[in-house]
Formats: sequence, structure tokens, C-alpha cells
Amino acid sequence: LSTLTSCAAALALCGTGFAQSFTALPTDVYSCSDITPDGQIIVGSGTGGAYHWRWQVDPAPTYIGGEGAVAVSDDGSVIAGSIKDPVIGKNVAARWTQATGWVSLGAEVSLASCGTPSTAYDMNADGTIIVGLTWLNVCDATGFKWELNNGVTFFETLGNGSNRPRAISGDGSTIVGLTQGNFSRTLARWDPSDLTGVVPDMDDLG
Repeated sequence: LSTLTSCAAALALCGTGFAQSFTALPTDVYSCSDITPDGQIIVGSGTGGAYHWRWQVDPAPTYIGGEGAVAVSDDGSVIAGSIKDPVIGKNVAARWTQATGWVSLGAEVSLASCGTPSTAYDMNADGTIIVGLTWLNVCDATGFKWELNNGVTFFETLGNGSNRPRAISGDGSTIVGLTQGNFSRTLARWDPSDLTGVVPDMDDLG
């Protein structure tokens, strides 16, 4: 509900100039995950899988297959999300463009029954870097960075495990997320240049 509310609010603020208008989400859409900076394209998941929608132009979302979309590049040409791996039958992190369709990021390295082998969370402005998690060797979430020209690399494991890089800045210089602290999940930050990270306070909650 909170995701849909956020999406609806974003759509309401994307009118011409300072005027506000409200556009109801179609009934076949059940999540809205990201929107381009100009407010023209939203992505998310619906009954037909992942979609992108030029909501001010097209009467309905365009479904592009896959299991769902979580992030879109600034120009709307690249989408991060998930697909069902045809071999293992589980959802894995993937990237979509019009030219290639969905392509697995190759971040899954463990087939242990820990849920989905890999999950994408966010991408930089031009869609050349995607961050997410994978289950590395054991059932413990490990952060990964996928780059267009370098493939997948893994971040330093922070705190007490369960690392999840959840967001990346547009220029790719800052990556933040969470780890397991002393009491609950807590803030974590990684340096994309050397893959090291820091936890500001292991006792913080959130």
C-alpha cells in the first residue's frame, strides 16, 4: 500500500508546471517502484510482470516480461528487476533494454534454499551500474555491484551479515543500504571504488 501511495503521489506532482493532477493506477498494476527524474516514465510490477509506462501519453502500461521492475535509468531506456531463471526456476536479478530484452546479471552463486538467489535494488543514472544482493555460499545476504563492462563484484561483508545495498547515487559514487547490527538492521555504506564499507553505529536501529 505504501508503494502504491508513493507512486500515486509522484504521479500527482508530475503535472504541467505547478499544476497538480491525479492519475489513477490501472487495476492490473500492483506495484510502482521507480520514476524517471522528469516524471514521464514509471516502472513496476503488475499482472503481466514488469512494466514501463509513459503515463501522460499511453493509456496503459507496456508489459515487458520478467517478474518485476525495481529501477529505471534517467532516460527510461534501462530497467532493473528480476526474471525467472529457466534452469533453476527461481527469480534472479536482471537488466532490460529494448535491444536485449531481459538479461540475467549473473550474480547468483548459491542455489541454497534461501529464497531468491539474487535481487536487484537500484541502478545509477545511465543504467550501467546495478546494486543488489545474492546468497554467497551460505544463507547470508551478500551485496553485489554489477557493471556493464566488468560484470559482478561483491562488497565487503559488514556487521553481522544480511547485507543489502539498497540505493546508489546517480553518479554511482555512493552506495547505501543495511546490515544486521547488534540489535536489528542498521545503516551501512559501501565505497564502489574498492568495495569496502562502513557501519556508522552497530547499535542504531533502522
